[in-house]
Amino acid sequence: MLTFLNSIVLAGLAAAVIPLLIHLLTRQRLKKIPFSSISFLKMLQAQKMRRVRLREILLLILRTLIILFIVLAFARPALKGSFARGVKAHARTTVAILLDSSLSMGRETPQGSVFQLARDRAVELVDLLKEGDEALLVFFSDTPTLVTPEATHNFPRLRRLIGEAQLSNKTTDVRKALLATYELLAGSMNLNKEIYLLTDMQRTGWVSLVGDSLGVGAGARLYLISVTPDARWSNLTVDAADYSDQLPEAGKPLRLSATVTNRSAGETEQTIVELFLDRVRRAQRSVQLPPGQIQGLTFTTVVAEPGIHTGYIEVTDNQLVADNRRFFTLNVPHEIRVLIVGDDPRAAFFLKTALRPDEQTSGVMIPEAISADELRQRDLDGTDVVIFADVPELDGDQLSKVDRFVRQGGGLLILLGSDINQHFYNDHLLERICPGTIRQTLGSPIQRGSYLTIEDVDYDHPVFQIFRRTEKEEFPSPRFYMAYDVAPGEGVTILASFSNGSPALLESKTGRGRVLFLATAVDPDWTDMPVRGTFIPLVHRSVHYLATAQPAAEEELLVGTRLRWDLTEVPGDREITCITPGGQRVMLRPSGQRGYSAATFGATNEPGIYQFSLGDELRKAFAVNVDLRESDLEPIGADQARELLGKEQVFSVSPGANLETAILQSRYGRELWKAVLWGVLALMVVEMVLGRSGGGKKENLSS
Repeated sequence: MLTFLNSIVLAGLAAAVIPLLIHLLTRQRLKKIPFSSISFLKMLQAQKMRRVRLREILLLILRTLIILFIVLAFARPALKGSFARGVKAHARTTVAILLDSSLSMGRETPQGSVFQLARDRAVELVDLLKEGDEALLVFFSDTPTLVTPEATHNFPRLRRLIGEAQLSNKTTDVRKALLATYELLAGSMNLNKEIYLLTDMQRTGWVSLVGDSLGVGAGARLYLISVTPDARWSNLTVDAADYSDQLPEAGKPLRLSATVTNRSAGETEQTIVELFLDRVRRAQRSVQLPPGQIQGLTFTTVVAEPGIHTGYIEVTDNQLVADNRRFFTLNVPHEIRVLIVGDDPRAAFFLKTALRPDEQTSGVMIPEAISADELRQRDLDGTDVVIFADVPELDGDQLSKVDRFVRQGGGLLILLGSDINQHFYNDHLLERICPGTIRQTLGSPIQRGSYLTIEDVDYDHPVFQIFRRTEKEEFPSPRFYMAYDVAPGEGVTILASFSNGSPALLESKTGRGRVLFLATAVDPDWTDMPVRGTFIPLVHRSVHYLATAQPAAEEELLVGTRLRWDLTEVPGDREITCITPGGQRVMLRPSGQRGYSAATFGATNEPGIYQFSLGDELRKAFAVNVDLRESDLEPIGADQARELLGKEQVFSVSPGANLETAILQSRYGRELWKAVLWGVLALMVVEMVLGRSGGGKKENLSS
């Protein structure tokens, strides 16, 4: 439908009668005088006069159209899709400005950061608001933050809030932001509602809309305002920093593995990747990667002293700096406190002797043996590893205590025996912390002529690396006269198998802790393992691994994760504090009941190392990293984004477009004044040509 943005000028259409009036007033009335000598010219005169009158009529029409078109051009005609939108366009407007503050908006461009460009665009939008309009301001990343929960007319305040906006280190979720905005706009009484979504159009931020398209709600118009000036992007990321295949020990070489990914659209230049440990650069490598390629790197360093160490692997990349580092923590224990739980004194003796033969022997292992009943009153806060040695069963409180201990980062080694309650293990213990089923016993302690051995071993695992020999790897296996046939559950890894193919040693990653499960007993009636040379290194390596193993990759802490430090007993005279990567010291108040307290910290808004201290003593360190989904800078196309939002009432504004022009065009339709003026020019040219040709012929006729 055709409408006019400056309809008051249409009154000037009355001027279109001026050419007609001039034509009528200046028309000559000729007096007819018969003259016999020229009667033969009458036929010729009639023909010529008809042509003259036709030209005059055409000139009259052209001049009238010129005036009409000039007036129409000043009235600013526009083509609209519906009458309703034309009515709303002139109403007061409620505007919602959605500013993307996710990590990818920190990308640097020659014009400045994308986030700064978005803030500048947001201020432009505020400048376009008229008296009577009202506005809402929403910052969003993975969740929306309603900066102005109610619509405001205070535009200077809006400009100030936009100028104070801070970039976050979190991911993008466009769907959540829009749903929250629709809910806000639903309460507005204004007929005209508009949403301005300022974003870098990063593709991963729209994933939540794929397969679940979201139409524009609250009767609003939605403007997708892309703020990325350059379609080309480059980004290198460190995807992992891993040492899980080793046991960190003071004074011994430690190998850290890293993976670097080129998330750019093109090949990178030669780039430096560096290892920092305890704020000191220890090693560096260089990489040059084609687009989409991943490269593994290895760094070797030595940790001189035991204790908690922190570090990161960094890649030099100038476009998106926030994801250049991958942080990690490294615990080289002063001592490993091991709690051996069981009622068999022989098993406790063999295990304690293997870990520490006597009190005078130096070493990091500090073993202690208790009965299963004593576990009820036992505080596990200072324990690193718990060993179950033929524990029959546990009550509900004991099981919950062990489950919480493992999930919060403790290690558990399960050894079976003749006294275990198979029903309890299958339905309760293993179900919670090491999925699997104990099916039946294998062999007999009486018939020693037949036995099992360990044949299939994962020599790449830290527990078995010490047994690696030459190219022909062979584990010096003890004899097992009796064992259990175990069926591993989902997520359980088999580290070693018996000669009959049944699993011998299994591993499960539960929460932030690990569980090793040996399908036999430390009992001379079951095996000769306690008197074989493999026993001491196997027990040592297993306990050391459980005490120092790096958290599983799926348990990596990301920005926004709440940190938790479990405390069985909270000293009343010592403060618990958290030191953030920025150096801020925050006092923590443990919550929970006695024996089940925990200190938590949720404001993990920046990547880096968060340190929990008890008084002046560092007790726990957490490495918090950014979500690498946000590091993929590939944008979604405007048409695809509109498709996900249901094209109706969705308009795309390119980075270089004039905001006012684009918005007015979408409000009122496509303006036609330029086309009308071109039409005026064409009509004037035709009028000039026709007028000149007509004048010359009139002179000839008169003569």
